Amino acid sequence: MNRRHSNPITAQTSTNITIAHTVISDMRNDITHATRTKPLRCEVCLTPLTPLDLPQHDNSGHTLCRSFDCKRVLDQKSVMEPTLYKHHLEFQRKLIHQRQEKEDLHRKHIADIKLNERNEDLKIFKDTLASSPRLSKDALQLIPIPSGISTLTQLSEERKKRYIDNLKVVIQKAATYTHASEVPPDQHHGAREKLSNNECSFEKSPALQTICDTMCSMCKGGCCADGKEHAYISPVVIRRQMDANPELQEENILATYISNIPSKTALNACINQTKTGCALPRELRSDICNSYFCGPISSYIKNMSPLETLKPVLAIQRSNHAWNRFDTNKPNRIIGVKIIEPEQTP
Repeated sequence: MNRRHSNPITAQTSTNITIAHTVISDMRNDITHATRTKPLRCEVCLTPLTPLDLPQHDNSGHTLCRSFDCKRVLDQKSVMEPTLYKHHLEFQRKLIHQRQEKEDLHRKHIADIKLNERNEDLKIFKDTLASSPRLSKDALQLIPIPSGISTLTQLSEERKKRYIDNLKVVIQKAATYTHASEVPPDQHHGAREKLSNNECSFEKSPALQTICDTMCSMCKGGCCADGKEHAYISPVVIRRQMDANPELQEENILATYISNIPSKTALNACINQTKTGCALPRELRSDICNSYFCGPISSYIKNMSPLETLKPVLAIQRSNHAWNRFDTNKPNRIIGVKIIEPEQTP
């Protein structure tokens, strides 16, 4: 009778081989998982890539973020000697990191200011509610507003000349079109639509417009500081005037704007900004100027437009204008607080 006898040594060897294969397989799986889960980094700035960056990686064959600076650095790789490119890459990477650190600090600076201002505003909001039992937190809208530049100065001939020269260029360009619809779309086209929406909201609720105008009169041009010597006057604004008055000549339009130039104007602001507001009649202003409201007032218009009953406003005015809110050298102090109620508006 034949008997099969198992060899203990062979069986043990087979078991060891199986275990070894299992261990190797697990190690491979771990390596694969680590490779897949380890974030890809831009090979220039070493920043981890986001899902939005991945198409750049797929299309170019390089792990590259969306930064133009990183792309510009990488473009030098194909035209520079490897050792030279290595030094170039290290130097540019250092510059990029320094800029990123500066941007991060600036973002933190802005976040800290926003948080501090928000806490101050909420304290005033709570104090106002405590002193006015008829008001409730659900019926009172807190709106922070900026301040216009109050320092006036004699208009220099240099500023006046820059403004007039800009007007001449804009008017001449407007004359090259036969209708406003031919002017290529730009930021002023979006402003025109925004102006139309605002007018529609104000037509339905005149009290809403009065509340917004009251806040703007408190501010006195905090959004006008960036007008400089261009005042946002664009070809489409001029062309629209030409369409409405075909008899107008270029020199007539220029003369009309020149006749409205103030002798005194806000310092470092729009040339047309005066103590009493804009020196230009509304029909001569840009669509941007006619349609613009600062963020808080814009949100108020959007939120209140569908409502039949408007919320009263707690307007908290700060000292800085819309464009220097985060200036470290100019603390944005609270300079005024006012409750504006719909029934108090004409």
